[in-house]
Amino acid sequence: MKLALGIGLIVALSGCSVLQSGRSLLSGQARATFDGNYYPARLAADKEDGRRFAVTVNRVSQGLNGAKEAARYEASKFCIRNHGWSGIDWTVGPDTPDGSLAIVDNKITFSGECRGWV
Repeated sequence: MKLALGIGLIVALSGCSVLQSGRSLLSGQARATFDGNYYPARLAADKEDGRRFAVTVNRVSQGLNGAKEAARYEASKFCIRNHGWSGIDWTVGPDTPDGSLAIVDNKITFSGECRGWV
């Protein structure tokens, strides 16, 4: 009986750590969080020039700085996977002054171009 309770406790606690780690219960993959929040982001590459992209981040109302970092993260992942380097020349990016950024329907879109190997 004690063994069964011990095993049950271990299983229960391991489940809690999965939830706190930010992993999706459905996919089991970790979700990146910024300032403690999850910002869904979608990146679209330009069809004519695969180095150019636009990344749209949702839930900006959770915090603009977190949304900016979510965009930087998605863009860096894209550039590394597809072009071997994390260097980005931003057209509108995370370092653009806040007053110059357009937030529409709780979303913000950034754009840039992967530099590739120098």
